[in-house]
Amino acid sequence: GEEALAKALLAGKLYGAMAHEADQDDLEIELSQEFRAYADEFLKLALELLEHCYKIDDDYTQQLLTYE
Repeated sequence: GEEALAKALLAGKLYGAMAHEADQDDLEIELSQEFRAYADEFLKLALELLEHCYKIDDDYTQQLLTYE
C-alpha cells in the first residue's frame, strides 16, 4: 500500500505509547504486553520493508528515509 513504511512506524510508535500508558495506569498486565507485542511487530515490519527496499534500490531507500 501507499506509504507502508510511515504507517508501520506510526503504528509501532502508537502501540508503544499505549503499552507505556497501560503500564502507568496499572491496567491488566496482559493488555500492556499485547500492546508491546503489536509495537514490536509493526517496527519489525518497517525494518523488513527497509531491508527489502535496500536490496532492490539503495538510492530509492534513501529517498524513503528522507521523505517529507
